Amino acid sequence: MLTIRTACLEDEQAVVALWRRCGLVVSYNDPVADFQFAVRSECSDVLIGVDASGDIKSSLMVGHDGHRVDLLRRV
Repeated sequence: MLTIRTACLEDEQAVVALWRRCGLVVSYNDPVADFQFAVRSECSDVLIGVDASGDIKSSLMVGHDGHRVDLLRRV
């Protein structure tokens, strides 16, 4: 079961690492800047799914840059 919450700046490293594992990062777009912009902006946000151990397993960026949806799938 995941708990959904709004990401905070302290979640940056884990969320960007998830985006990289899911293949959502491209050379011409800075994922750290995207994350910080969404978290700090009044018109966008990053929602994250956190498991019982506190690990971030999913994220959803909404608002200004609302195309990034990822989920770490169990293999």
